[in-house]
Amino acid sequence: MAHTQKPLALSAPKIFFAHGPGDAAGTLKSWASNIEDDSIIAKTYSGQVFDLAKELGSELLVITDNLSSHKLDADKISVESMPRGEMGNGWKYWVNMKKHAEHVARRASDFGADVAIVSLHYGLLSLSAFKKYQIPVILDMHNTLWPMGVEPHFVRKLLLKTMAFNGQSGLEAVIAVSPECGRQLNRLIAKKPIFEHIPQYPKSLQNISSNKRPVSPSKEFRILFAGRIEKKKGIFDILEAAEILINEGYPQVKWIIAGSGSAEHQLKVEIERRNLSSHFELKGQLCRSDLTEELIKANATITPTRAGFAEGLAKAPLESLIAGIPALLSSVVPAAEVVKNAAIVFEPSSPAEIASSVRQLLEVPSYYDSLCKSSKNLTHLLFNVQYSYKNAALEALAIASGK
Repeated sequence: MAHTQKPLALSAPKIFFAHGPGDAAGTLKSWASNIEDDSIIAKTYSGQVFDLAKELGSELLVITDNLSSHKLDADKISVESMPRGEMGNGWKYWVNMKKHAEHVARRASDFGADVAIVSLHYGLLSLSAFKKYQIPVILDMHNTLWPMGVEPHFVRKLLLKTMAFNGQSGLEAVIAVSPECGRQLNRLIAKKPIFEHIPQYPKSLQNISSNKRPVSPSKEFRILFAGRIEKKKGIFDILEAAEILINEGYPQVKWIIAGSGSAEHQLKVEIERRNLSSHFELKGQLCRSDLTEELIKANATITPTRAGFAEGLAKAPLESLIAGIPALLSSVVPAAEVVKNAAIVFEPSSPAEIASSVRQLLEVPSYYDSLCKSSKNLTHLLFNVQYSYKNAALEALAIASGK
């Protein structure tokens, strides 16, 4: 039976936000106290939704999978934890995902939501679940549906297409963190309004790019990797690239690794085994202020993601724009479309190309300077509400309202 979507009063809609795994309760606590969350460098998406709800005068219920998040209320905003638990593999995963999506959608209905902003974290199955309760959905794509540059298997693509098709009548708009996210969704279903956004950063970081970093053979050249330490993120390709550069006579390159992950111990072991300890600094997971210090000291950032790893954007290349330095990244990183001519793009899983990219920066100072200039010219994108998640959400809400 066909359902008629409930009209949405944009002046003060009741908004349900299925956020995903982030610590929305921690963010709300900082937001309510007017304190910036120093645990991450970028502005949080949940914090921007809090701002939007306050401006609209809306009631907002945020659901998170984060186990550390506890129930918290502030003004008209509430955060609740609804962890999805062990999902299993194969067909069990899809069955459990469907059950969890239905559970989340039922909570939205009980809340009396006029509209739901639903993270892709809850899967395309969530579209049908919310459709059952006649709640208009804005799909929040922080990730791609499949790895960029890799054609999905026929069966997987058919499954995704079926899930999207079954729920598309309740899908009003899409918020996408990169053009690649929107392109992939458009391959599955009829086109929907897509509002892209760019991660935003605190104004306090706006002027750190003023420090000049001249390239000189006698000076240390620092390259910053900031992200999860996983094999698929290309972290071990950096080790091989470091060996190539040392053998070619570039011992001044220092690799700064900021982050944590399942391969952290293995990385330490490999660095010692290859006698590379003097060329690497392992910083662990850094807060905003400490990561900012590393950006100020860095000459470039690197994001060597391997083919087969799905990510919506990758923020590290954007953070090179804050510092006014070049970004080195593989061709399967969606952020390449944002950093544009402030970057050197190389093929994934290629230590030789990583080494070649670094060599270009070391051997041609004028080229390095031109990349720094391009980087600084793009910095404004990260401090402009026009490109913010908040603005994209507002535009999507206007579509969902039918106005």
